[in-house]
Amino acid sequence: MDAVDVVIIGAGPAGLTAQLCLTKLGFSVLCVDANSERTQTGKADGLQPRTLEVLRNISPALHNDLTQLVPSYKLYACSFFDADEQGNLYRSSRHEACPDDSVQDRYTLMTHQGHIESALMRATNAISGATEPDTVLRNYAFAGFSLSKPTASAHPVSVTLDNVCTGEQKQMSCKYLLGADGAKSGVRAACGIPFQGSSSESTWSVIDATLDTDFPDIRIRSMIRSAHGTIMTLPREDGISRFYVQLQGMEREQATSEAAIAQIKRVFQPYRMDIKSVVWQSSYTIGQRVATSYTAHDYRILLLGDACHCHSPKSGQGMNFAISDALSLAQYLYMAEKLGHHRELMLQAYEDERRGAAMSLIKFDQLYASLVRTKSTQGKDLIPFFAKNQGFTTGCAIRYDQSAMLLNDYHWLSAKKSQPSSAEQLTIGQRLLRAPACQLYDRTQSSLEHAVLFDGSFRLYLFSDSSRDRLSVGAIWLSSEHSFLQVRSKSSVRIKIVAVLPGEAEFDELPEILRQRQDGAFKSAQAFQLYGISPQQGAIVLVRPDGFVAAIEDLEPSGMTRLSHFFASLVQSKDAI
Repeated sequence: MDAVDVVIIGAGPAGLTAQLCLTKLGFSVLCVDANSERTQTGKADGLQPRTLEVLRNISPALHNDLTQLVPSYKLYACSFFDADEQGNLYRSSRHEACPDDSVQDRYTLMTHQGHIESALMRATNAISGATEPDTVLRNYAFAGFSLSKPTASAHPVSVTLDNVCTGEQKQMSCKYLLGADGAKSGVRAACGIPFQGSSSESTWSVIDATLDTDFPDIRIRSMIRSAHGTIMTLPREDGISRFYVQLQGMEREQATSEAAIAQIKRVFQPYRMDIKSVVWQSSYTIGQRVATSYTAHDYRILLLGDACHCHSPKSGQGMNFAISDALSLAQYLYMAEKLGHHRELMLQAYEDERRGAAMSLIKFDQLYASLVRTKSTQGKDLIPFFAKNQGFTTGCAIRYDQSAMLLNDYHWLSAKKSQPSSAEQLTIGQRLLRAPACQLYDRTQSSLEHAVLFDGSFRLYLFSDSSRDRLSVGAIWLSSEHSFLQVRSKSSVRIKIVAVLPGEAEFDELPEILRQRQDGAFKSAQAFQLYGISPQQGAIVLVRPDGFVAAIEDLEPSGMTRLSHFFASLVQSKDAI
């Protein structure tokens, strides 16, 4: 029986991102899909700003591929149209798609899911050196799994795959089985994990089309609500437009292209909407569901993407949440398997964080979907809701609260808790904000959130004033035998240090431990201002491999000691600390 570290069922964005990240972290991975080729039409279509930030950190070449090479459309604005008392449509509001200047890509990248899948596979091949353009075992469907005791086998999960063309069966053994196989997940069903939630009776059609129109905002994301119903439009690549069309009173089987086009013409009156061609069409009823657990069988079976959460597609979160699921899961598998961290603790942290985020998404989606379904009220409800929640829809304001991987007030080390006042504008459990910076070594312009690319390492940011007194104290402690860099080296904790000063300094005058990486020291007065750090006081900011802030401490030995306890907690039981 062939053996790999990880078998992934499902080759959509969730499965392919997991394959990319795990391959980069040194795992052997088999990604399996029942389809004979990647997605050709339809499905997901937009990458939000935070997702673009994540993909840039995983692979700058992948980010460039998606934003510069594949057919796409950058969506910078969104508008709302309502009907007046006479039933005439008017633009009630227009907004930036991403008003948050703490992220580099302030737009939604609209492109076909198949282009995204191809780019992810090209990025994986760039790491593995494979020459085949498709990184997936195609035409094989998940048929089941069995488990043996880990003490009896290094690969305790046996996976059965059925060839959908020939009926041939294939057996694979692995350490972990990942279910990225969508809302009707066979892996989730095989584990007996309930998919709890509800579905509404509201039927929607989604249609990709080319058209002739005099509607002024056809190349802007637009929400149109009239007496005839509700439609959302999204501009796509190659002049395509996507329409989400509410078909009130229709069964899903009645939601044909013809029905959707007729409704488009009604809702957009008096604008001309002449559909030239339909590229793709589907229909759905709105449902919001979350798996009761993301893990099963002693954390050997793990779910991600639509296999563990589903919701309406109109807020553009499904693929984006799935990609973040994959990054998070890869991070924790790496810590558990490659670094020897406490396995159950790490994989439970994945569930705690990502399921918590999914529950927040469901609450948001339920309210958003109910507002979208209502007829025009001159934007008095939907527009304020949209403005208030833009941080959530862009992905930039996602926050984790309770997790073993966050040294905040919820952590059981809270008696030795972090000092968030050291960086008042940063939040433990949220992404590190963008801050332009200049490398001291060669004056390369960069940004602090990308000072370390995704490789499984923690990023330890040391902020100090130009006198460097506190920085020297920190460097001396890091070099001492009591430092977690020395003590935890036996446990293979991977940490990369990033020194940040507010003004000019010579790289070769920095303490030796801060000169181990030429790209590890920066000047950035903006960072101190944006993060709320006093140059005189300084700060330590610990950032996880996935870009989320794990701890904020004072730049002094007591702060370093608290971090030592935190790293010890990842590899030992709390009773041993």
